[in-house]
Amino acid sequence: MKKSLFCLFGIFFLFFHFSYSWSDELILVGDCRQASGNENHVLAEKIINDAIQYVQDNSQPPSELQGIILTGDYVSRGKDPAGWESFRSAYSAAFEYPLYPCLGNHDTEVFDLAYKRWNYYETFQKPRWYSVDIGNVHLISLDSDLSWNPLSPELLLEIMQYHWFKKDLRRNAGKFNIVIWHEPAYSSHPAESKGHGSNLFMRHRYVPVCEAFGVDLVLCGHNHWYERTLPIKNGIVSDEGITYITAGGGGANLYPAAVEQQDKLKDKDGNILSAANASAYHFCVLSVSDNTITIKAVQYQTHEILDSFEVQKN
Repeated sequence: MKKSLFCLFGIFFLFFHFSYSWSDELILVGDCRQASGNENHVLAEKIINDAIQYVQDNSQPPSELQGIILTGDYVSRGKDPAGWESFRSAYSAAFEYPLYPCLGNHDTEVFDLAYKRWNYYETFQKPRWYSVDIGNVHLISLDSDLSWNPLSPELLLEIMQYHWFKKDLRRNAGKFNIVIWHEPAYSSHPAESKGHGSNLFMRHRYVPVCEAFGVDLVLCGHNHWYERTLPIKNGIVSDEGITYITAGGGGANLYPAAVEQQDKLKDKDGNILSAANASAYHFCVLSVSDNTITIKAVQYQTHEILDSFEVQKN
């Protein structure tokens, strides 16, 4: 009798496992800071609530939302407590889920080395760099505002972050490794926004580490649009390369998509490295299964799929 029940249970499990797709769902959104049309985070609140509702409406059990990845710039000024209070109120629904943020350039409190006094820390209770396991994903968050500047009082922090990053990747080889930081290492150039585009420091300092340890995906913000690169390794398209996502459509003023050839992301030989680029308020949904991450970029309100692709485990 027990043997028969065990066999029936096994058959039921196999049928369920192979007949129904399941995944862990993660939302990705960035750059929700205050701006014209987003005073007091009114638009940001609508976008994040739309994202949560979208996942709830489109996920089939046993899939469920495991958390929300945030790629920086939550407020216009890091030192402004009122801005942070506005953000926390607008994101009240999001705070019901685990949040996985990284620091944006607008979130820092310059010249204050007492990090635990920062509003960012009080809001999220996260270190400046950290890692966490979310189901099959090992997520690493870095601070791209730290730079290799011998005159910077934060130079030692950057060195500490860099060596910690390598050790963390070495300890977690074989997992789905996703890295988030704010300013993208690979990006087209927004024609109307000086100082935006690719962060060459992150490209030359941290991208080689990502490539050496087989990182699967790098997620950023900073540029207020959506962009996906082709898989890149050593600066050129490669089947063994890393896909870089910029998801900066969380509420701040949008940048027009890069339509001119001189603004598009290219390699040293002039070959286009950008696979998709859209000027739209949006969020991304990451569906993580055993060996695949499916990423959809979804336009706010209309739910038009701006982009969709898969990443296989490196």
